[in-house]
Amino acid sequence: MKHRRQMMDKYSGDEKILSYNDVVIRRSDLGILSGPCFLNDRIIEFYFSYLSSSFPTKDVLLVTPPISFWIANCHDPDDLRGFVAPLKLDERSLVIFSVNDNDDVEKAEGGSHWSLLAYVREANLFVHQDSSGTMNEACARRL
Repeated sequence: MKHRRQMMDKYSGDEKILSYNDVVIRRSDLGILSGPCFLNDRIIEFYFSYLSSSFPTKDVLLVTPPISFWIANCHDPDDLRGFVAPLKLDERSLVIFSVNDNDDVEKAEGGSHWSLLAYVREANLFVHQDSSGTMNEACARRL
């Protein structure tokens, strides 16, 4: 019994708090929101999912961290074309990508800094918003 309680205590920080669409938020995810200025993949993915379902539109696409990461790190053009086709990027007036400074494809939830890359179709323009200036510039260009 004591061993079981220790195991439960060990994993209590990872207790599932919320399941929303395909996103699972755990207690450890909520802990990072207490400050000072940190977000992780799941928090961003949840918020993008929440916005997409709360304000549905075919004009705007919010690309979640795992999808942005895969697009940025896919080296096979045929795989990439097949992967992005269902996103219907050519039909969107605004596409917002989450950009992470992770360059280790073995660690999908790595990195230490997030920024946003927006594509505005009407202007045929990419705009990169980074709270740290140019910290994620190379990652945004790769994406």
